[in-house]
Amino acid sequence: MSKILRISFLVGILLTGGLGLGFQAASASGMSIDPKYGNYETTFGAEANGFNKNDQVSLWVGLSDGSTVSLGTTQADSSGSISFAFSPQSDWAQGEVIVVARGMSSKHEVSAKFTLVDDASETTSSSSTDGAIVAYAMDGLSITYVGSGYTAGERVAAWFQYPSESGTDTAHALDDVYADASGNVSFTFTIGKDWEFGNYHVTAYGASSQHITYNTFSYFGTITEQREYLSETATGSGTVSSGAWYGYYYDNAELDGSAVYTNSYATLDFDWGLDSPASIVPSDDFSARWITTRAFAAGYYTITATADDGIRVYVDGSIVIDAWQDQSATTFASTVYLDSGNHTVKVEYYEHTLAAVAAVEITAE
Repeated sequence: MSKILRISFLVGILLTGGLGLGFQAASASGMSIDPKYGNYETTFGAEANGFNKNDQVSLWVGLSDGSTVSLGTTQADSSGSISFAFSPQSDWAQGEVIVVARGMSSKHEVSAKFTLVDDASETTSSSSTDGAIVAYAMDGLSITYVGSGYTAGERVAAWFQYPSESGTDTAHALDDVYADASGNVSFTFTIGKDWEFGNYHVTAYGASSQHITYNTFSYFGTITEQREYLSETATGSGTVSSGAWYGYYYDNAELDGSAVYTNSYATLDFDWGLDSPASIVPSDDFSARWITTRAFAAGYYTITATADDGIRVYVDGSIVIDAWQDQSATTFASTVYLDSGNHTVKVEYYEHTLAAVAAVEITAE
């Protein structure tokens, strides 16, 4: 930002009334904050607009424990904008923090949120993850991340670090997501073709549970080294590990937009009849995508897919079964050779009307 004002803290003053104005979460419109997460040594920068010319603006934060702390005041410029920077105090509660700015003459109030963690560097520790977490290539240069172990319904902040930022407090925020009823989250983001080469770290932090999951992937013009933590490793000839399938369901038959429901499965074998996978998914004209990354021993494998209606199966981005059409339950098969190591299998499916069936099995020759 072009101009940053250093705001002095009123150290140790915990206000229950928000400078006498009453604390409440204001609309996030009109304020931005960067970074979206950090620890007690991080310097956060904020910008806001919409105030009167030269308006005196009160600043404070609302902490996850319900208390508030004053950040003092600053003055808006001739365009009604402000910018300021601050670092958290050591006694601030971890979790979601709301930064609020209120113009004294304009009464204009804006806010933005960030997540305060104890030690940002711990998010890339190789020993802090638990649950099944997978980062893998999907549709070219996209990464889909899946994490588990969160509190149902909680907001989960997500961010990534470039290879050159590993081990630092610098990171780049992704859109917040919310854990489903089982405590799982998933989100997808796209890699820019001009991004630096190397190992990227992706982290997801639960705002209320403070639960952290992470994973890494490598980018060298293409996405490589997809990993699934806690998955089995292939041993011997003609064996395959039991990596989970991660499912995404859409309220249309074209896989358009964002998934309205997600879940994970040990196998793909569904016969919903005239029903749907979940109440939020329509019983007709819905679609789904399931993905697994697992370790295979070198050898030939037969992939069998049964569907009513359309289905497609990809292995490492190459289509091996293409039956994208309305049909009664029909079975298709394809045999592929896989080198030893991790491979990603993606299944796409749509249901038009009446019965809904989808099943995929992978067996060694």
